[in-house]
Amino acid sequence: MTTVLFVGFLFVETQAQSRLDLKTKPIKNDLLVEILTKSEVEELKPPSPTAGANFLRLYSMEGELGDNCAPEAETEITCSFKYYLAVNSGDLGVSGAVYDLGEVGEITKVEWLQNSKALLHK
Repeated sequence: MTTVLFVGFLFVETQAQSRLDLKTKPIKNDLLVEILTKSEVEELKPPSPTAGANFLRLYSMEGELGDNCAPEAETEITCSFKYYLAVNSGDLGVSGAVYDLGEVGEITKVEWLQNSKALLHK
């Protein structure tokens, strides 16, 4: 019922704005649905525009490990996170890639490193 209402709302909204013909074809990939609906996303931008031409997004969501990792805590604590890294060069016709980084503790800092190959050719 909710899906029908949502699709109906999208149809009304787009018809009010323009004559777009949006499709409502479901994507049957449980992992993709979980990532898009349950995760937080962070854009990872290089320190300078010349540092890299790729677009990177880090998706994180609550993990399944350690459901009882802090029984003494009075509030709910997230013990682990599942991470996925999406990479795209921005080139037309290149689809990019998504990497499953696994389930670990919280990533609190992302640091860009210099390309060691580039250092050898200088």
